[in-house]
Amino acid sequence: MNLKQLREQAGCSTQEAAASRVGVNQTTISKLESGDVPSPRLDTLQKLATGYGVELSVVIEAVRETVSEKAA
Repeated sequence: MNLKQLREQAGCSTQEAAASRVGVNQTTISKLESGDVPSPRLDTLQKLATGYGVELSVVIEAVRETVSEKAA
């Protein structure tokens, strides 16, 4: 599951809704979902996990999937 799929599973249909729930700006969500940030900061990952209601490991795996999709 990539980051966009994780966001949608968490019930956030837009990046703006995710940004509001997570506590980061929409540009951050966009860059993460496009795979432009292969190594996000730990505090950002923790905010995503809390905002999406999942374990940190789920977010880390979603980042890996997103980055690998971009590289393919």
